Amino acid sequence: MKNNFFVVIVSVLAVFAVFGAGCSTGRTTYDVPRTTSTIDKQILQEVTSTPAVKVVKDEWTSKDGITKLRFTDVSEDGKPIVYNPFFVYGTTTVFENQFSWRLKDSKGVLVSSGRAYANSPDSGLPGPFTIKVFFDQSPTATDGFFEVYDNSPKDGAEISLLKVSVNFGNLLTAVLNEADPATSDLYVYFPNKQKDPNFLDCSNAYLVKYTVLDDGTVSRNQNEFVAAVLHALLKGPTPWAVNHGFFTSLPTGVNEPEVVTSEAGDEIVLNFDETLEQGVGGSCRVLSIRSQIIKSVQESLLKNNFWITTPKVTISINGRTEDILQP
Repeated sequence: MKNNFFVVIVSVLAVFAVFGAGCSTGRTTYDVPRTTSTIDKQILQEVTSTPAVKVVKDEWTSKDGITKLRFTDVSEDGKPIVYNPFFVYGTTTVFENQFSWRLKDSKGVLVSSGRAYANSPDSGLPGPFTIKVFFDQSPTATDGFFEVYDNSPKDGAEISLLKVSVNFGNLLTAVLNEADPATSDLYVYFPNKQKDPNFLDCSNAYLVKYTVLDDGTVSRNQNEFVAAVLHALLKGPTPWAVNHGFFTSLPTGVNEPEVVTSEAGDEIVLNFDETLEQGVGGSCRVLSIRSQIIKSVQESLLKNNFWITTPKVTISINGRTEDILQP
């Protein structure tokens, strides 16, 4: 009797083993096409990261307990779901409170990257930070990772603070629905050396169209849409655009502005900080900067049916509008 029972148990386990092996080898890998026409060839090299340990809902903590990250949406498999754009909240302790971050897909494409500041109350104490991430390239896979890292003050070597696996929500939805991922078109304006080689009209700026992944946040919210347009403008022309004569009059390192629609709904105010004016001189360049910003916002809103008539766009710096962008 015992021998028969043993034979039955072994047989059942064998069936499960074969079935499980078949399932694991039959999983489909999805390749999602890019929605942008250019790819950043300068992909940062991936480094070994500090293991992430999830300690509470929606929060990841590094093994040494120093760095923490929180995301708004988390999938059933325990990974954060990220869209374009999304926010990351966290705390960390780093030298001079500055660190770097990047978002890459599982095929190695650098989707976005940047620098951030941890507002530490005192030396050695963790400081909070918020990062708003726009996709500068379209992911080519449904998953990837978000990483915050620092550079050694001794030799500049990368020090990974925390690395978290993520799912790209737009692409996951598209794959499940067997459809193309949702996108929105941004219309950004730059001067062009080929179209106006002598720069005869300082206000001349020419269209460069960007197609970005959009889960609905950008296309349904006017202020978010304008923020996405300005992000693309501040990043400057892509390598393709540069090769075709496009350039920007805006200074490097301009911070993202606050976008506000007036209570009456008849005006859009773009509140920059002082980085918009740093190193800017000459009436022609000032006129070009204004033209780039205003044309990009106005044309993008019109072409995406946010406005029927041309919207009024006001540029301010720290709340000032009268004495800004002086030649």
